[in-house]
Amino acid sequence: MWILKQVAVIIAMLVFLFLLLFTVHTIISMFEDESWNSEYIYFALIIIPVSLIMLKDYIFYLFNNPKIILTKETLSFKSTFINRDLKLEEIKGYKMIEKIHSASRRIHIYVIPTDNTKKTIKIKSYFYFKNGEELGTWIESNFTRLPN
Repeated sequence: MWILKQVAVIIAMLVFLFLLLFTVHTIISMFEDESWNSEYIYFALIIIPVSLIMLKDYIFYLFNNPKIILTKETLSFKSTFINRDLKLEEIKGYKMIEKIHSASRRIHIYVIPTDNTKKTIKIKSYFYFKNGEELGTWIESNFTRLPN
């Protein structure tokens, strides 16, 4: 699964680069031809926002690289915007929630702390992580499954 995600990101990046180059070409053509009333303007009005949205998503993907760190004492989830740490003795249990979208099945693990003031660690689509299946097996064997 992890390799499929990488291939999908590479394909999306290539599509984005193609759209970006085509948009730049379109804008240059508009200025050279001085044809602001031609079909270029309508095409550019569609492609420029699509390219910017794809650029935003690609930049978010580059910087949002979540990591799950498991040590002898703690389970940590680190990403661009979220850093959560729980000591292993502070973990009450876990919930495994299956979400089925149109063509995919995703399993999310929620690690629940014993102390209600601490936040839950949400590991969404855990099998997309490198060694994610090992992590899921380890959590299942070391903690109690709580009812959903």
